[in-house]
Amino acid sequence: MTYSPPPDSAPAARRTWSPKLQSLLIAAFVLLLDLLTKTAVASLIPYGHSIPVLGSFVRLTYIRNPNALFGISLGNNFPYPLAGLIATLIIVVALVVEKDPVPIRIFGLFLGGALGNLLDRIRFGSVVDFVDVGIGRYRWPVFNLADAAITIGLVIYALYVIWKPKKEKEKEPS
Repeated sequence: MTYSPPPDSAPAARRTWSPKLQSLLIAAFVLLLDLLTKTAVASLIPYGHSIPVLGSFVRLTYIRNPNALFGISLGNNFPYPLAGLIATLIIVVALVVEKDPVPIRIFGLFLGGALGNLLDRIRFGSVVDFVDVGIGRYRWPVFNLADAAITIGLVIYALYVIWKPKKEKEKEPS
C-alpha cells in the first residue's frame, strides 16, 4: 500500500536558488573546469606540442599566452594582471547591482572566465591556452575554456539585449 497525501493539502514548496546564487555557481563551475583542463593540458602535453582531436581541425596545443584574450597584444608594458583584477571587480559590481535575472546568470560566465585567467596570470605571469581550431594554416588564436566562457557570455548577452521580450524593453527608462 502506498501513501498519498490528502487531496486538500498544498504541494511541497519547491526550493529555488536566486539568480545571483545561480551566477556564482556558474562562475564556480567555469573556474573549476578551466583550472582542471589547464592543469591536465600542462601535465600531459609538452609545451608547444599538439594532439589532434578532430584531425587538424581541432587540436589540443599547449602554449602560454602573455597577452590578452585570443593573444591580442596591448603592448609589452601593459599591466595584464591589474587589468584582469579590474575586470573581475567590474563584473562583481555588475552582478551586485543588476536586477534582471538573465544578465545576472550571464555574468557567471564572465566571472568564472575572468577568475580563471586572472589566477593564471598571478601564478604564472601568463595564461595556459590549449584549444586550437582551424583549417590548414588558417587558424583561430589558441584559447582556453575561460576565454570560451567569456565569449559565449558576450554572445548570449548581445542576443538578449537585441531580442529581450518587448515587455521588458517598455519598462526601461528612456
